[in-house]
Amino acid sequence: MRGVSIVTYHLCYLLGIKDCLNYIEKDTRSKILYLNSIYESDDGEHGTTLVDHKKIASVLGTETDFEELRKETKKMESM
Repeated sequence: MRGVSIVTYHLCYLLGIKDCLNYIEKDTRSKILYLNSIYESDDGEHGTTLVDHKKIASVLGTETDFEELRKETKKMESM
């Protein structure tokens, strides 16, 4: 796509993504953060067989980590 920067990160944890938000926004000029397979599943890190669609996968972090990431992305949205 012309004018669209697609950047993929496999950071394995939510706080790692939070730490990279400045880079993602400023250096890559990305405005969208798409998290895939973040919910608890029973097939390891692939996340294709959900066990609980309301619980963050423990290998990625906690509900609190997700909430912190969500708040930080909301701040970016208003800039």
